[in-house]
Amino acid sequence: AELESDIVFHARGRSHGADRNWDTDAWEQLIQRLTDRGLKLNSIGLTRATADVQGDFRDLRDIPLAQTMDVIASAKLVIGPSSGPIHLASLCGAPHLVWTDREKYAHGIVNRDKYERLWNPFGTPAEVIDHMGFSPSVDLVDESIQRLLDR
Repeated sequence: AELESDIVFHARGRSHGADRNWDTDAWEQLIQRLTDRGLKLNSIGLTRATADVQGDFRDLRDIPLAQTMDVIASAKLVIGPSSGPIHLASLCGAPHLVWTDREKYAHGIVNRDKYERLWNPFGTPAEVIDHMGFSPSVDLVDESIQRLLDR
């Protein structure tokens, strides 16, 4: 119960494919907006592969994978750029919001199809932002979060 949250986020921060990392300032603006609305946030991932963002959230990076899966499964929403933890969200039955490009990393299949159908065998609610690549505006991400939470 102490690991439950409204939103779990993965602030990807790898040097490999760094163009897929969202700006740290954008993360911090979004976190501030969400906590101002009273939402409880948890951060997941590995410290060596995530951005060092600041804000009012529980840092659950580097916990065991089984526990991370429990955190994901209990969340109302999982958010972040295309990454392993976001792929895992659909398998944990967690609604998720992902931002990605349309085709650069798609390997012949549109990324939206992957998140909504191919990598989503249980039909978990998913919203894909793909028209702005890996740099959507904070406003757009925030609006998408609100829409998903209101479902």
